[in-house]
Amino acid sequence: MYAETLRLGDQIHIPRCSPHRSLALGEKTIQPNKLILINTALAHTDEEVWNTKDGQYPLDTFWARRFLLNSTDPRSGPLKPSLPLSRAAKERQSDDPNTPRKEFTVQGLEGIWIPYGGMSVEHLYKLGVHEPSIKPGLN
Repeated sequence: MYAETLRLGDQIHIPRCSPHRSLALGEKTIQPNKLILINTALAHTDEEVWNTKDGQYPLDTFWARRFLLNSTDPRSGPLKPSLPLSRAAKERQSDDPNTPRKEFTVQGLEGIWIPYGGMSVEHLYKLGVHEPSIKPGLN
């Protein structure tokens, strides 16, 4: 639930600047010392990548289990099931159908999910390691 709260509620404009060299963004080139703003709301509601479970959980609504991979549900996880990274993450799960497993994941969300205004997603894993009672996305 924590990760979904950050996706849905953490919508800001992040200023960025490359002071010494040009920055390539797709087909665009940003010259040195030019300010750009990254809108997290656009990234957090990109229908091309985020899983809505076939429209059952639209991106403008809160879905507590969005960041959970379920070994018995091929449509689970934060990414659309058709994306290669989504399939790769699911392959890591238990091969035993009698042992269903749920796993919190942010794999493949780099540049799409921007919590804390751009802080590294590894922060959530560190949070879980240092505070075992806190399980982001599960509490």
